[in-house]
Amino acid sequence: MHAGGQISVRANSTYTENDKIAATLLNRKEARPRRLKTLTAFIKGQLNDEAPQASIDDVVTMLNKSGVQILADGKVVYPTDRPSV
Repeated sequence: MHAGGQISVRANSTYTENDKIAATLLNRKEARPRRLKTLTAFIKGQLNDEAPQASIDDVVTMLNKSGVQILADGKVVYPTDRPSV
């Protein structure tokens, strides 16, 4: 995964469901989860309701590496949400 919200797939790696979910969230312009609670619920729903917590955490980590910030109050800030300087 690269900064700037793009996920890359190396020749020797596989594009996982977690990658797909992270890419979907990064590429959406409307209706993205704005709180950690709704973000984790969205991820869990995309994987399936019985997804292990480790899979959900993996997607959140991918999003963090792509510039998504989880603030102390639980708000989620996407890279495109930040004001340009």
